[in-house]
Amino acid sequence: MQPMDVAAGDKGDEARAEAAADFDAGVGPGAAAWSAVLLALLDDLNTPAAVSELSAPLKSINDLLTTKAGKKRPDRLKVLAEYESALMKIFALLGLMGVEAAPSSANYEQAGSFAAAAISDMRSLALVRMGLDEVTVLGWIEERKEARANKDFARGDELRDEMAVKGILIMDTPEGTTWRPGSPP
Repeated sequence: MQPMDVAAGDKGDEARAEAAADFDAGVGPGAAAWSAVLLALLDDLNTPAAVSELSAPLKSINDLLTTKAGKKRPDRLKVLAEYESALMKIFALLGLMGVEAAPSSANYEQAGSFAAAAISDMRSLALVRMGLDEVTVLGWIEERKEARANKDFARGDELRDEMAVKGILIMDTPEGTTWRPGSPP
């Protein structure tokens, strides 16, 4: 798995420094996620509630990485850095990752891939829950791509709708077509 390289270089270092300061001050989305998880755990060690608090930050990360609006958001790097910092601490607290809670530059590659790994794991779990596998989903996407290339847009729309019924949401981007788990209608 490749690290999430969304905050590389000087701007990324600056965003991480700002994010660390905000987290220490208890402000920003990372601090809010951390607080929500801690509150859930303080409620009789309510681990399911703590894990469910990860949904909103992971959705936000996904939106910042994949949507046009997210990619254009002016504070994108800072928000991603805030979530990165908070989720590393949360994952370490919950024992979900074998990394230090405060990653050093020596273990950045491992620490930087936490969001990508979490999103990949969530996609895998969703596929299991839906009784599907990634090969099948990618086959549907390829079939839809061929239908669209042949200007059979009705068939392409039909495939998209069939996938949506099964809980697979198709996202067409300039980089190509990808998918994400969703709720069947």
